[in-house]
Amino acid sequence: MHSPATLGDAAELLAGNYQPGDFRTLEALLREPMDVEDLHHFGMGLRKMLEAHCPIEAEQCLLLLYENGPCSLCRSAFVKHLIALQLLPDWMRNECRFDAETEIRKLVQ
Repeated sequence: MHSPATLGDAAELLAGNYQPGDFRTLEALLREPMDVEDLHHFGMGLRKMLEAHCPIEAEQCLLLLYENGPCSLCRSAFVKHLIALQLLPDWMRNECRFDAETEIRKLVQ
């Protein structure tokens, strides 16, 4: 977790060893500057973790990845998780109605 290039792998490894509080650690890392490729890799690792564990504490990670992630496929997954947690903010629901990704628009209809 000390290198932005390996954060995605670290997040994916946490899926098998999840403990409450892990998402707060990941959130702090998401707030650190990183290049777009590293952010995307990190987001993909978090997607794997979220498939196994998606507690309410993941909310800030999901919001940060939605706002900053470069990938519409990943963005769609983050929106799905926020909807499942009943934490999708109204501003995001409104924004998603006009998203370039068809799947995201369908999610908020």
